[in-house]
Amino acid sequence: MFSAISRSEGIMDDNMISRNCALCTSQLKEVLYEAVLPSGITIAATVHSQYREPGDPSWWRYRIVNCMNCGHIYADPVFNPHHVADSYITQDHDNHFGIDSDILMRTHNGYARIVAPFLPQKRETQVDIGCDTGSFIRATRCFGFKHVIGVEPGQQVAREAARIAGVKILPILFDHREFDRHSIQLASMIHVLDHLMAPRQFLAGLRSLMDRDGVVLAVVHNIDSWVALFSGKHWSPIGVMHYDFYTPKTLRQLFEAEHFRVMAIRLTANYFPISHIIRFAPYIPAQLRKWLYLKANGSMLKNVVLRLKLGNIAIIARPCPS
Repeated sequence: MFSAISRSEGIMDDNMISRNCALCTSQLKEVLYEAVLPSGITIAATVHSQYREPGDPSWWRYRIVNCMNCGHIYADPVFNPHHVADSYITQDHDNHFGIDSDILMRTHNGYARIVAPFLPQKRETQVDIGCDTGSFIRATRCFGFKHVIGVEPGQQVAREAARIAGVKILPILFDHREFDRHSIQLASMIHVLDHLMAPRQFLAGLRSLMDRDGVVLAVVHNIDSWVALFSGKHWSPIGVMHYDFYTPKTLRQLFEAEHFRVMAIRLTANYFPISHIIRFAPYIPAQLRKWLYLKANGSMLKNVVLRLKLGNIAIIARPCPS
């Protein structure tokens, strides 16, 4: 049985703040999974614990709740977002989770193929928000945009993305004030939206920057996928990096609430080496996971790459006419 709680109840300390539902703002919620957090929290170290090697037992998570009004699933309470932002800026690693860049490119090429049919004829400005090392930018160079801009707060990965010829990289958190109104024909957010404290506010600001025929592509984890349902509280995206957990239905509701017309929603495929699947598979004891991971990385299995639909969804949307 779920337990119902109000906004004022729950786990709170000086590092954490409570949230209402990001979709409907309701304060009514029920607990799905209790929090697992270390004592004496150091926010940066806790946020980046998800990048540790298999076998490490420290996989922290927020309390996960279900909105009793609209059914959206989200984290509450959460770390102060200003402190989390600082940890992103100072991170010393990319977000590949050990996947080689050529394998990662296969996944991003797939995202590019999804959005390509919806692109407008006018192709002045493309903005990739949270571009990491620039994989999606590389996958979309053939689209022919005159101005390609990546926004990436992680200083180390921003420097790597800046090596892409002809691309401007802003090594900052995304700021709407950096762009002119109605100037963007393609905005992309690959695994960014679920990291945002106030996604509706963010989309409202982004909509003001979009050309009337421009399109937004966002990719997020799907908590309604078979792998999420099977894994339960052990589903790897349930950690302290994500605030919201979408389904195709709630992702559509989010965009439509902020006056976007949804053009398509797709279940996406990712390319993974076997070692990556071992690293994040649920229910494997820590020491066995570490042994399997080392074996997979040190044998012929290292070169085996699988194309799997393991629980990501892409949405393509266009701003509604004013």
